[in-house]
Amino acid sequence: MSVDLPPEVIAKKRARRPPAQYLLPDRSNSRMKPDEYGTIYASRWSASIKDYVAWYFAYKPVLHSVTWMGVPTRKFVTDLWIYQEILYELRPEMIIELGSLFGGTTLYLAHICELMNFGQVVSIDVSRQVYQVSHPRIIEVTGSTTSPDVLQTVRGLCQDKKVMVIHDGAHGYEQVSKDLENWAPLVSSGQYLIVEDGVVDIFENVPDTIGSTYQSNYPSGGPLKALTEYLQRFPNQFEIDETRERFLITAAPRGYLLKL
Repeated sequence: MSVDLPPEVIAKKRARRPPAQYLLPDRSNSRMKPDEYGTIYASRWSASIKDYVAWYFAYKPVLHSVTWMGVPTRKFVTDLWIYQEILYELRPEMIIELGSLFGGTTLYLAHICELMNFGQVVSIDVSRQVYQVSHPRIIEVTGSTTSPDVLQTVRGLCQDKKVMVIHDGAHGYEQVSKDLENWAPLVSSGQYLIVEDGVVDIFENVPDTIGSTYQSNYPSGGPLKALTEYLQRFPNQFEIDETRERFLITAAPRGYLLKL
């Protein structure tokens, strides 16, 4: 069942623009040469990874400007690179994407499948009002991730196939907990469950920072909290694959889970 979003919500989701300037925090410990170019880059390159990740998520024009073939993905490109490694190495037949929004990542995954001549993407989203893509390797299922009808439909599509799941839907603790209960069992042995945006659980709730924003949006916690509790309840189902975090910058800390 599709949900019609209010016009103001659609307008907000569509609003994006290229970054006008880079506002990385200044640091004084740079050893770069004090010339014109060193002055420009000293601030940016001396920022910590924490500074960079906080800036990337908080400075919305940057996050919203990341696109695949012109369609917003709202992803770290390091995670997208890891995705193509996983698809090539493990060749899942069905990639279930919980949350597609504009569809940039959906199209990216479909294009990787097309290059390999293998696999399909099941895009699940509660609304298609801002969704922009289509591809022969994409199957659209519109409805809530908690809907029994949606779950039954996707189970039918994935029967007897190798399945991986990417969770990028609602990021609140309660919703992610429900989604893990419903969708983690569909992941095939030797395939991945990827839980995105656990990074929202990491930032401290300090006034006027990205942490305070996420605290107000997710007062009960986010994906990382839900994932941690799920793994404690089912300790022998998945193992955390930290090799998929080797670029350090990721929206899915401890979120690349390999099904045993």
